[in-house]
Amino acid sequence: MWHTSTSPQAARATNIKNPIFLEDVPALAVPFVVTSEKRNVPGWSVAWLDRNFIVENLLPKLFESHFAVSDPPPYRIAIVSAERPHRVIYQSEPFSGEDLSSADLMVDLLPEVDGKLKRIGPQAIHIIAPETPQWRLVVKHRLGSVDAAVENLRSRNLGIGLGILCVLAAAVGLVLVAASRARSLARAQLEFAAAVSHELRTPLAVIRAAAYNLEEGIAVDRPRVRYYASLIKDAGRRLSKMVDQVLLFAETQSKERRIEVRSVPVAEVIENALDSVAATIVCDQWKAEKFIEPDLPPVLADPVLLSHCLQNILNNALKYGKVTHITPVKIMATRDLKKPEVQISVSDEGPGIDASDLPHIFNPFYRGINVEPDMAGSGLGLALVRRLMSIQNGDVSVKTGEHGGCTFVLRIPADGMKK
Repeated sequence: MWHTSTSPQAARATNIKNPIFLEDVPALAVPFVVTSEKRNVPGWSVAWLDRNFIVENLLPKLFESHFAVSDPPPYRIAIVSAERPHRVIYQSEPFSGEDLSSADLMVDLLPEVDGKLKRIGPQAIHIIAPETPQWRLVVKHRLGSVDAAVENLRSRNLGIGLGILCVLAAAVGLVLVAASRARSLARAQLEFAAAVSHELRTPLAVIRAAAYNLEEGIAVDRPRVRYYASLIKDAGRRLSKMVDQVLLFAETQSKERRIEVRSVPVAEVIENALDSVAATIVCDQWKAEKFIEPDLPPVLADPVLLSHCLQNILNNALKYGKVTHITPVKIMATRDLKKPEVQISVSDEGPGIDASDLPHIFNPFYRGINVEPDMAGSGLGLALVRRLMSIQNGDVSVKTGEHGGCTFVLRIPADGMKK
């Protein structure tokens, strides 16, 4: 640094100008004027710079502190010379000529210097200041341009917003579906309670009436006593069956029932189901025809539960299928040629099932729209069949003919059939 002045007590520096960058040296020169009692003496403060330190240490640190706000940094920068073609002094990442010509921002690092700062100092010290800055900062966004980055951010925000709206719409839809199902379940439970109450009242009324007649001595002869005793027996059996049905359904819903899956002959299951149904319904009122495919493999099932499923379907056919000796219920057991399963089908020639009832026929507590109000039943039988078949790794389906008739099909895994 060099300057001219008088005594330190009488002189002071004034009119300090902006620094001038002298790239060729390289150095920073700051012009000033020393004011004394007699005259104003111009001077320069000169700081020589280490180019390697600036390029290799200072500029990278400045880039990290001001532009590297994330990983990877959103911006690329370069320090270039002002004259064309641009000469790259420093770059955070490689810059092409197209990048330099399409930069998002180009800023002069030092303010422009006017001609007044061109001074020739005393004692033949000459400092010639350039008229324009020699280094410029070039900034370019990583996505290509700031406009592209803004558009990308806008698109991302729109996508996030649409996603949130879709989630909200789905949540509203789920709430509506849940509310609808809750209303349907509540309505079905009320109908179930009404049906069960009716079903309980009927046999209880029979039991009370028969017991009253026996108690009052209305029936004194042996045949009449036996008649009232049979009424009480049948009503008790009906009550027991209903209670067992409800309890079994509750067990399957709570998943607490333990099942015993083993190899079971299909013919044995069918015979047990027919015997159980015949024990509750007078045999001369209906007829069953059965066909069991020769060499039919046994099935993997719980024999009690599978027999219960078949009983429920048989009772359903006898109740709604108008089964008689002329139009018997038909039971057929065959193997599935495509899957390792055995199919047990139960068919009747009744009026069939209404098309509007088919999607709901296996729902708990559901009763068809054409079912007579005084028809016995709680709407649990078919729902219980589906649940019991499911826990045995089986399934149940139903189809109805165009001119009436209905067929229920039980599918159960076969034992020993290859997949």
